[in-house]
Amino acid sequence: MTEDSEKAESVFTVPNMIKTMVWLIPVVFGAGAIYASVGNTKDKVVENTKTISEIKKSTSTADKRRALNRSQIKTLKANQQVILTEVKEIRTEQRTLQQNMAALCQATGANCSR
Repeated sequence: MTEDSEKAESVFTVPNMIKTMVWLIPVVFGAGAIYASVGNTKDKVVENTKTISEIKKSTSTADKRRALNRSQIKTLKANQQVILTEVKEIRTEQRTLQQNMAALCQATGANCSR
């Protein structure tokens, strides 16, 4: 047992303790650097998550605006077709009225140039 106690005493000598402390310095600093890096990465992940959610919201809002614009465009095109059809009918009626007026003026001999 004396050999074991001597070995135990020899492990805790000042030179061994200094070696252990010198070895622990980079380990402690490395652990601190890893902790800081993980904390920084966590902050970046939270920031990026917020940015992504904002982009998703703005994209969905823009898509809704586009959808509204598309439906409005469809409505406008439908209205345009109705208007064009009505304009064609009005032109046809005007031609008919002009022809009738010309026939009346010619039949009566009236001066309809005004």
